[in-house]
Amino acid sequence: MYFAYHTRFSQPKCTSMGLKKIISFVVVSYLCSCWGLTPLVAQQKNKTDSLLKKAENSNSNLERIDLWLQASGQLSSTKTEKALEYAQKALQLAQQIKAKPQIADANYQLSKLYLNHSTYTVWSIKYAQEAALLYAELNKLDYALAAYDLLDQGYTKVQNYDKAIESVMKAMAIYEKQKEQNAIAETYARLGFLNRKKANYVRALECLLKSLEIWENLKNKQKTAYIFDQIALLYEDQNNFTKSLNFYSKSLELHQQLKDRYKIAQISKFIAQNYENLRDYNKALT
Repeated sequence: MYFAYHTRFSQPKCTSMGLKKIISFVVVSYLCSCWGLTPLVAQQKNKTDSLLKKAENSNSNLERIDLWLQASGQLSSTKTEKALEYAQKALQLAQQIKAKPQIADANYQLSKLYLNHSTYTVWSIKYAQEAALLYAELNKLDYALAAYDLLDQGYTKVQNYDKAIESVMKAMAIYEKQKEQNAIAETYARLGFLNRKKANYVRALECLLKSLEIWENLKNKQKTAYIFDQIALLYEDQNNFTKSLNFYSKSLELHQQLKDRYKIAQISKFIAQNYENLRDYNKALT
């Protein structure tokens, strides 16, 4: 019995190939620890180095641009300066050979990189504008939508809500042509948020009600509840706590149906706060 157990669970013999793999793993792990790299980061570095080597050896300008942009994407979360350097190289070469799709792609990548740095948001907006114009001209609508989203984020960061709304409206025009009901509803909700930030409460409510109508028609309870929350917040901003309570109550009912404990607790807290604002302390405590 002991022999059978030992045979079944004993360690496999270490072949020369297996030994090489073990040694390789130990060496890589040691070098990673010396360089302050995790194996995942080291793997990413190897991939980036491979892309850059291919770009260096490539005879195709278009391929080099694509490889530089891929390398930029790989480096975006770890070495932003290097990521910017390769995106800029891609843009310069694309402009030199007048390759519009690649110019658009490089502008888009630069916009994404600069958006993560609050001090360079203006640059993010600049590159997103270029990308959006070119994508629209090339009729690459999905890419144009992504660029409009970057513009929305950039303008919102600098609190230029009029320009953010302008970008969102351009996206809305595309969604309406495509008859993408989910996207249209999401976009109306975004317009509601931006108009609320501007304190344009009438327009904000119009947009949120349009979003609400679509979600209700689609029978999407989660999204419907979200819009109820947004309308409640809108009325809170105007100190209309009675109407705010009305929409929070509708939201709570849907979250109870969805059995979302976190949202039930959160909305219940907001309801209590609204009762406090109305000085109805008995209901605030229930």
